[in-house]
Amino acid sequence: MTSSARSSRPLVDTTLIVGGVATEIVVQWLVLSGIARGYCVHLVVKACGGLSERSEAAALRRSEAGGAVMTSVVALAGESSGDFTVPPGSEAIAVVYQLIAAGHDC
Repeated sequence: MTSSARSSRPLVDTTLIVGGVATEIVVQWLVLSGIARGYCVHLVVKACGGLSERSEAAALRRSEAGGAVMTSVVALAGESSGDFTVPPGSEAIAVVYQLIAAGHDC
């Protein structure tokens, strides 16, 4: 299954959403281990922090090559919420708008 096919299916209990610090160590290990165990792994890039720009970029590339769905907070909210005209979709998009208004780079 391709990354695009995985990213278009609903988020269910076989999905792992990942973000964290030490991208080169902890995040990369969790992503690749999750994929190896059959999870559909969504890696929220803005929710990661690396030890250096170069080594984090390498870890993100390796995670993507390993099958992770690279995503953002906004994309994840959209994919998991469905219809934005009714709850929980309307609530999720309201939170995203609040984050953006507060100056967060989602």
